[in-house]
Amino acid sequence: PSITPSSAPTIPPTQGPTSTPEFWIYYSAYDKELYSFNPIQGGTTYLYNGDFSGDMKVDSVNKFMFWSSPNLGTVTKFDLTNQAIGSILEDYDGVMGLACDPSRGELYFADQNNLAIKIVDYAGTNFSTVHDLAPYYMVPYGMDVSPAATVADFDLNDPGIIIFTAHDDYYGYIVQANLFGGKIEVVYTSTSKALYGIIVDTTYSMMWWLEDRGIANGLYCSFFSGNDQSFVAYLENAYWISALWALEMMYTCDYDEGVVYEMDMYVSDGSIVATSAIAYVDQPRVIGYYYNLDSDENLSGDDGNLLTLDSVSESQGLIESQAQISSSDSVSSIIPPGSALTGPASTSVEKDTLDQKQSSLGEQNAIHAALAIESRDQPLVKNLPNQPPESEKKPAVFIEEDGSSSSSKEKVLISSWLYPAAGAVMFSLFAALHYNLKSRQTGFIHIQENEPL
Repeated sequence: PSITPSSAPTIPPTQGPTSTPEFWIYYSAYDKELYSFNPIQGGTTYLYNGDFSGDMKVDSVNKFMFWSSPNLGTVTKFDLTNQAIGSILEDYDGVMGLACDPSRGELYFADQNNLAIKIVDYAGTNFSTVHDLAPYYMVPYGMDVSPAATVADFDLNDPGIIIFTAHDDYYGYIVQANLFGGKIEVVYTSTSKALYGIIVDTTYSMMWWLEDRGIANGLYCSFFSGNDQSFVAYLENAYWISALWALEMMYTCDYDEGVVYEMDMYVSDGSIVATSAIAYVDQPRVIGYYYNLDSDENLSGDDGNLLTLDSVSESQGLIESQAQISSSDSVSSIIPPGSALTGPASTSVEKDTLDQKQSSLGEQNAIHAALAIESRDQPLVKNLPNQPPESEKKPAVFIEEDGSSSSSKEKVLISSWLYPAAGAVMFSLFAALHYNLKSRQTGFIHIQENEPL
């Protein structure tokens, strides 16, 4: 009889290696040195010496970086593939904020000299005015573009939106406008004229911007309508912000404090999960990132970029681990000679120092959040408000054990009236007893004026 052969054992296929995203954070130091940081593997690399006094944006799809240099009047294009550098605009006064449209290969920019929002192609051969702001006397600063977004009651039939910050002689503004001119609307007005970088999240119809209010400086967010703006994080002096919405990560630089921050966010409610410092350098201004995977799935990213990603969950696990600050040994060979740069590019940072700075940041956020809520859209000054002059201040009040109260002046009068015969001796004894009771807080409690009970 024939024997039916048994089937060969099936060997389950092994899973292929998971792709690791290319992920780089770019930031400047001293307004002239450009560095990159790898959040996944760690390590900081010196890239370029130039003028970074304006804005910087990265087109992750086409692998280009752009930066504006108001001091030089230029907009520069840097090819991330072959490191080729060229100028898009030269001898152009007033360039500031930038925004990329990767789908069309066009760059929007703020023209502060001519009070306009303008557009130029990546080749730098054609540029034109999109919105003339001169009739409104508005000076534009930062901007973001979403080529396909629509906003209710504004551009439902005309996809694409620009949101930018600006100011006139009296107020600061956030303005929404269409991509091709003809439609513009102010959505937020502030008594502070110091509104800087701004980014938009079209998924939740929210905008995030940096604003200096005097004592409540830092990151704010709001819906596109401009209502219900919220204070998110305190920053002493920050100009630009970048966000990778797919991974709910934000990046910004505190220019005065010399810190480059990574913020892990809950974008849906505008809260910060964790904040970590990825670099300590002097005068960091511009910030941006390149993020990409060779995949077929597209995700919306910062500045309207399209990002390719196989699995958000797999990459999320890589990103959530805290990036370690690299030591000087790993980058000493690529630091420019004579550079005085401090931070991850030239020195290691002790963990205790990081913890102290981040703990201090958390305390500052709590304090300034309360100030921001109280001072919303009000002119802010560093002096305490509503303080009477010295001549009008009331004397301190003392609360007695029986619940009665009297001022310090009244106590002196009462003491003199109770003991007229004892003279100086009795008065001295009473004064000594008065001091002892007050210092031990057993007889009465000293309450300063304007101090909460």
